[in-house]
Amino acid sequence: MTTLRIKLVTALTLTMFPLSVFSSQQYTGPIIDVHIHAYEDGSPLFDLQHPPTLRGKTYQPAKSALHLKQEVLKRFHKYNIVKAIVTSGELWLGDAPDTILVANAAKPISILKKQHELGYLDVIAEVAPFYEGKRLDHPSLEGYFKLAEALGIPIECIFFWRS
Repeated sequence: MTTLRIKLVTALTLTMFPLSVFSSQQYTGPIIDVHIHAYEDGSPLFDLQHPPTLRGKTYQPAKSALHLKQEVLKRFHKYNIVKAIVTSGELWLGDAPDTILVANAAKPISILKKQHELGYLDVIAEVAPFYEGKRLDHPSLEGYFKLAEALGIPIECIFFWRS
């Protein structure tokens, strides 16, 4: 079962790479964004200055929760993003109910179960055990995989390979 889960996670991760990398044509079809965060006012990320990217671009932080939401929703339309896995997506669900898949993971399983019952959980995300030095097959994650299976919802796992 664990091997199947790892293969599934690997397959899902590989599908996130843009196909345009392998083609000379610009992709214009629908996009599923698998990693967005919604924040409430007061988040320290609104003041965070980002260093230049590898492409030399510098991005400025959103000024507020409303500003972030407005800018992200504009980009949904601009880039044909038809579904988006949004951590704390319940904050934006009313503005884009057909697009947003509400994601949460950093909560006890009983709370995630209740959120799903209330319509505020479509994906268990983001599961990132490597932050604690754990692998995806660590026993502490078994309950999350069982819950996802019972509810029929996906899990978004973030992991890095060590050489």
